[in-house]
Amino acid sequence: MPDIQIIDRKLIDILETPNQFGGEIVLEPLVLTLLQLRAEALVPESGELVLRRYRAFLTTWFGPGNAPLKDRLANRSEPNMVEILREFVLDEQSSK
Repeated sequence: MPDIQIIDRKLIDILETPNQFGGEIVLEPLVLTLLQLRAEALVPESGELVLRRYRAFLTTWFGPGNAPLKDRLANRSEPNMVEILREFVLDEQSSK
């Protein structure tokens, strides 16, 4: 079982220096995978719930839709992907 503190530190590292981890191409799936691992470490089989909360979170920003974050941000200058993912990560970390 992964250590939640290790996952949290890695999430912070990724969001502080996204280019060292592959940049925007891999940022969203990487962050979501780590959040799913974090959720499953807390409550088994809750990884899918992270994706549901993420979709609801994106709906508050952009309205309904299933497009990846990168596509939703294509025509916007603000906020950027890191800011949005950071807010979701902080919400997830504070809710557990």
